[in-house]
Amino acid sequence: MLIGDELAAHLGEFQAHAESRMRDTCQITRPSDERGELNPTTGKYDAPDPVVIYEGKCRIPRLTSVTGGVATAEAGDAVWKVGEYPFAVPITDPTTASIQPGDTVNYLTAADNPALVGMEFGIVDPLTYSASKDRRFRMKKVVG
Repeated sequence: MLIGDELAAHLGEFQAHAESRMRDTCQITRPSDERGELNPTTGKYDAPDPVVIYEGKCRIPRLTSVTGGVATAEAGDAVWKVGEYPFAVPITDPTTASIQPGDTVNYLTAADNPALVGMEFGIVDPLTYSASKDRRFRMKKVVG
């Protein structure tokens, strides 16, 4: 078990290993603060395109007790399930530091699970810990 200075000396190696396991690509977006174009048909402003915060390597690690599982939600007569998943991006990419709750994860490619391509998830919150090998978040998806 590595401790203290030993861990710090190997952290870059651990981060590189974690990034090498990220075989998927994602785009992370956030709603724009700008006003969209005026739609002459409706007389209202269309929503502008979202702002791309990050595009690159990503991974959905295995579920843990902190992230994972499906919960049932109800509103009026509607019932649906909400799945919660872990999500990881490279900590060595400085643009990943700006990812925040409310951002949307769009799955672009998935090397080992093509069913993920095209799925969208919402970032719930960051999972913070010291000596991080990657940048992790909790994200949710309505699954049914």
